[in-house]
Amino acid sequence: MEIRDFEAIAEIAGTGSFRLAAERMNTTQSTLSRLMARLETELDVQLFRRGWGGTEATVQGDLAVRIARSVLAELQRTEVRLFTGRTSSPLLRRSLTFAQLDVVEAVLRTGSTVQAAKDLGCSQPTVSRILG
Repeated sequence: MEIRDFEAIAEIAGTGSFRLAAERMNTTQSTLSRLMARLETELDVQLFRRGWGGTEATVQGDLAVRIARSVLAELQRTEVRLFTGRTSSPLLRRSLTFAQLDVVEAVLRTGSTVQAAKDLGCSQPTVSRILG
């Protein structure tokens, strides 16, 4: 899963609608439907029930919604800590992937791009390129 997937889950749950969630995410309803179908296939669970009255989370979907909102809230808290006092800042959820976060975590934990690369099973230049 990627950060955009968590954003989609949270938006669909928050709006109760694929159409409204798609508008808020600046995408199309069909793109969002395909994304959710892919996630449900990968996870082998139904996250949302779709009906005439709207869209609601299943039991498994409720758990996914809580996790998605938690991840997005942590990213927002991190943005505040990193960018307070600046006139502009990137939205981390729009510019980061979990692979990049894994590299950052490994470098912080090991204190070295060389050791982080070893721990991640990749080369040091790959770690440096991801951080760049």
